[in-house]
Amino acid sequence: MKVLKKKKASGIFNISSSQLISIKDLVNLINEIFDNQNNLIFLPNKKEIILEFLMSTNKAHKQLNWQSKWDYISMLRDIKKDIIKYKYFE
Repeated sequence: MKVLKKKKASGIFNISSSQLISIKDLVNLINEIFDNQNNLIFLPNKKEIILEFLMSTNKAHKQLNWQSKWDYISMLRDIKKDIIKYKYFE
């Protein structure tokens, strides 16, 4: 691991795809990748709040020369593959 070899690197690092995504889009993507259907409940009397988040990976890039090579779809597919391979939920 690069962080263990960097003597000047310290603290907490965000490790993410560095893509902006809304919470709703992320939830829909998770459902799609994990073959979930009809499990989202939207309350009709509640106004939809559009929340987007972006985890800054600048610190990891600057201190570790790290940059993500994956997007959200690739990450979720890899997580699903590991869940199946290592039978996490059996």
